[in-house]
Amino acid sequence: MIRLIYSGSVAAEPDAPRLEAFLADCRRRNQRDGITGVMVLMGQEFLQVIEGPEEDVDRYYRQVFQDSTRYKLLLLARQEIDAPIFTGWSLGLIRGDETPNDPAPGDVSIMDIEQIDPADLNGKRTLSVIREFIDGKWRVRFPSSQKPTIMQRTRGF
Repeated sequence: MIRLIYSGSVAAEPDAPRLEAFLADCRRRNQRDGITGVMVLMGQEFLQVIEGPEEDVDRYYRQVFQDSTRYKLLLLARQEIDAPIFTGWSLGLIRGDETPNDPAPGDVSIMDIEQIDPADLNGKRTLSVIREFIDGKWRVRFPSSQKPTIMQRTRGF
């Protein structure tokens, strides 16, 4: 079982119907493939954590990677894990621009994932990366005048 963490941006902020369709499609596929995770959305920028069977998670990321005409990506981590953090979430959505106590219907809050087992160091690091992203780190800007590029971080976080 593995966990991937990556950030990215899209050329244009998705409108509500497009975002809901995207989430519904991802959740359907993730349930089918045994993938869990969370996406933090801040306008055009996002951070996604996906976890599950290695083959399925790698296939998911390859599909996103191949659609790089629409995304600019930064792979932050790929790690083996013993158990998922986001059990039961086919794809939770945290809107980083909303207050933690006031998530939109169907969304989750950062507070929903703060109950990670203190002994799970990888889980604690993952939560730290999510907080850092909300605070402005790990962002990948999508300049409108350039084609997106794929970047990979070479060191573990």
